[in-house]
Amino acid sequence: MNPITVPCLEDNYCYLLPFVESNTAFLFDASESSPILDELSKNNLVLDSIFLTHGHSDHVSGLKAIRKAFPKAKVFGHSNLSSKFKGLEAMTDGQETKLGEVTVKSIHTVCHSDSDICFLVKSKNKQFLFSGDTLFSGGCGRFFHGTPEDMCEALDKISCIEKNTEIYFGHEYTMSNLLFAQSIEPENQEIRKEMTRLKSIKNSTPTLLSKELKINPFLRLSEKSISNSIDSVSGSELSEQSERMRVIRELKNSFKP
Repeated sequence: MNPITVPCLEDNYCYLLPFVESNTAFLFDASESSPILDELSKNNLVLDSIFLTHGHSDHVSGLKAIRKAFPKAKVFGHSNLSSKFKGLEAMTDGQETKLGEVTVKSIHTVCHSDSDICFLVKSKNKQFLFSGDTLFSGGCGRFFHGTPEDMCEALDKISCIEKNTEIYFGHEYTMSNLLFAQSIEPENQEIRKEMTRLKSIKNSTPTLLSKELKINPFLRLSEKSISNSIDSVSGSELSEQSERMRVIRELKNSFKP
């Protein structure tokens, strides 16, 4: 059981999680119907459930056509999407649902939007996190709805899960993210190694949480090398994690590789 990456639109990723014995699959996000339906057909899979990491149009624009093709498929997401998608089953923060061979846990990470959920899928031997636009390789989502405090809380939740968890994120932003990370932490050899590795591959998903804790500046705010860099930019010593998060997000928003 390994997720199938489905590139969509310009740089989005959706994911199918297939169950070979039953010829069924879960879908995480529905950016575009055609590539998803094609992948299901190619693998002879019936869609069982759809999980929405949030409600932005580039993550749900294919949902109507996909539901038409698979009308029995359940749809799971944040309660703030209930009025937008008829029949959606809302998952509360920390809720675990046993579905066939796996358990799916909802981790609310509202900040990028008002409906962010990361879905932690646990099987006997593996663990996957579908992080949408909350966490990327080398970066995190913009704060369109929430605050720096909200993102700190969201990333703290993710940091506490098992370190060997595979993370499947929502966009291919990795090289740009790492160029920024390198500007913040220029002596970090792990960032350089990852940038070298990316030169020979097209899609950087998935990543590992253990790797992100070494290369992602948004997960490393308590590291001295990061805090010194942020303090230098801000002109003062910032003691609060949320203040560092605010400054580093502002720096990333204006960063030009």
